[in-house]
Amino acid sequence: MEKNFVIKWLDEIDSTNSEALRHIGELDNLSVIAARNQTAGRGQRGNKWVVEPGANLTFSIVLKFAPGQLKVRDCFCITEAAALAVAGIREAETRIKWPNDIYVRDRKLCGMLIENGSSGDSITYSVVGIGLNVNQTSFDPSLTNPTSLKKLTGKDFDTEAILSEILDNLGSLLPMLETEDGRASLHQTYNGDVLYRKGIKGRYRDNLRDVEFEGIIKGVAENGRLSILNCTEAVEASYAFKELSFFI
Repeated sequence: MEKNFVIKWLDEIDSTNSEALRHIGELDNLSVIAARNQTAGRGQRGNKWVVEPGANLTFSIVLKFAPGQLKVRDCFCITEAAALAVAGIREAETRIKWPNDIYVRDRKLCGMLIENGSSGDSITYSVVGIGLNVNQTSFDPSLTNPTSLKKLTGKDFDTEAILSEILDNLGSLLPMLETEDGRASLHQTYNGDVLYRKGIKGRYRDNLRDVEFEGIIKGVAENGRLSILNCTEAVEASYAFKELSFFI
């Protein structure tokens, strides 16, 4: 897979993911749409992603796959590659909160929204939307745990340089999606020390049963399901996205 990203900067857009999806047929593989101001950013669970204009990074990466290149059953490797690319920035000691939020200690630095298209059993494209707090220091009080690179370090950052670093990281990871061995190696890295709260007791809610419990994250399966030891009930359980909530 080529690693030559082509970046299109927009002064303002509703959502970089929405813009990418509107033009998905025209956009080449590794196209990047970045916005200095995003007026209707979308996050997981239908949440809005609100940013201070010009202070942060909001961008979407278009990945396109040849027929049969990546099966639907293997699509979680896209999430793993994207999360590791952002977690690899040098400016902070980051962790990946399952499935793809980026945390520093117990503070959220970055969120993602990944939207895939498929035909039959193959992924045809993926739009990887990333919102990274860079220079913003004041946040909506309704957000419980945001942080930014500036809040963490006290320094101002060049957002374009941070974007370049993330794309370099992703470019080195994308070839791993092409082979079974590469995907296995990527999965092992995602499941390593970078996984937030792995092996550490924390508090969670089982959303299917509406039950709170203390648990220890054991790891994430290749299909993206989180395995956690329920210490309260002394059983190990597996959860899909939205079936489990973290208490931070």
